[in-house]
Amino acid sequence: MNQLPTDGKCQRCHKDTNCTSMSRFNTQMCCSDCLDLEKKHPKYHVAETLELDAIKQGRYNFKGIGLPSGYTKWACVRQTR
Repeated sequence: MNQLPTDGKCQRCHKDTNCTSMSRFNTQMCCSDCLDLEKKHPKYHVAETLELDAIKQGRYNFKGIGLPSGYTKWACVRQTR
């Protein structure tokens, strides 16, 4: 189980933040900038749908589909635009 961050940092970009929410891809607690970027990824809607399906089945601890392969490189390219 991934613990809530107590150091005031995003678990994905490691920037200081005072507000995080859980990723749809995995159990990382991310800042709003990282979550906004995540929503633009082509596999985001798959992750969202599978999470909602799990909740409907009563599986409330769904860990996500995992961070897609190449996500970090994809995110770096998107952030420089």
